[in-house]
Amino acid sequence: MKSIFIDSENKTITDIDLKGDLQSWYDIIKCELVEVAHYFNDHDSIMVDEEGMLKSLENFFSVEGSHQEFFAGNGLVVGVDKEGNTVDCKLRAKDIKEKITFKDLNEIRTKLYNL
Repeated sequence: MKSIFIDSENKTITDIDLKGDLQSWYDIIKCELVEVAHYFNDHDSIMVDEEGMLKSLENFFSVEGSHQEFFAGNGLVVGVDKEGNTVDCKLRAKDIKEKITFKDLNEIRTKLYNL
């Protein structure tokens, strides 16, 4: 399944090919529970660790136009068809690079506490 991996630790966005199973999502995002974080269009969305903000992570990313200011950990862009099945995403890494901003813990603290 064609996907896009948002690696907040290495600050990279890359096209990848994953198995369509949930365990492969958990493995690449490094989590135990995923949630939809942002919809790019009527086909592609970003999945993140649902418990990411509860963990002591050091790396974050923001998505231009998102309802949430930042997300903790890694992200995975996947496609969804009209029946709700996961499919290849239509976007590619080059399509979203300008929409993603990586942040570290110090930047988040500064933003939250106006330091």
